[in-house]
Amino acid sequence: MPNRFTPINPGSDLNQIVNQINQNFAKLDNENVTKAFKGPNGGNSQVQGRLPNDLGYGQILYASDGRPAVYMAVDSSGNPIFKVAKTGQDATTAGNDQLIFNSSSNLFKIVLSGQVSLILPSISTGSTGITSSQVSHTLGYSPLVIAFKTVDSIMSPGTITTSLFGTSTTNYGSVGASDMTVTYMSVEDLQATNGFINFSWRVANSSGITLPPATAVVKYYVLTETAT
Repeated sequence: MPNRFTPINPGSDLNQIVNQINQNFAKLDNENVTKAFKGPNGGNSQVQGRLPNDLGYGQILYASDGRPAVYMAVDSSGNPIFKVAKTGQDATTAGNDQLIFNSSSNLFKIVLSGQVSLILPSISTGSTGITSSQVSHTLGYSPLVIAFKTVDSIMSPGTITTSLFGTSTTNYGSVGASDMTVTYMSVEDLQATNGFINFSWRVANSSGITLPPATAVVKYYVLTETAT
């Protein structure tokens, strides 16, 4: 039984036997408080139970370089803790800027996500095309929404402008593909109301030619403070 209990020598006298039994029970009793699991390099890969340095009761996972990378515990005040450190940092002592995740900092939760396609018919010169689509939800309040849109490039007249959710205009078809992807975070711009989120797209055509049909694809995420 290497690394755990010491075998009792059959030739030992009674005092030696009793002493060895007590030592083995002491090791077993200590396992009920703290248990360390060794990794392939001989160092700790994880420690469970009563953690060192008054870190409470829980679990520490160690990186290959021997540092505590993940710290999960209940502290002396009964508060749950879950921290994940950045590379090279100690999860048990790192500050917020050195952590990938800290359970004491509230994070937005994605409760709804999806994709909508806003399709505009052909637009004659001097006219404006408008299209919209609604996504329903059951939150009972106006949530925060983040959305990304990409727009088909159909031509490069330089005089056609496009806008989505009332944002600033962009030269339609005359900018690079990366510039045609825009992020929107404003609840007002997205018109998120109780029950639905309204996505709208408007194109004003002053190019002197008729625009063919076009599509704006919107990927959206609905965020809340608490999971629902």
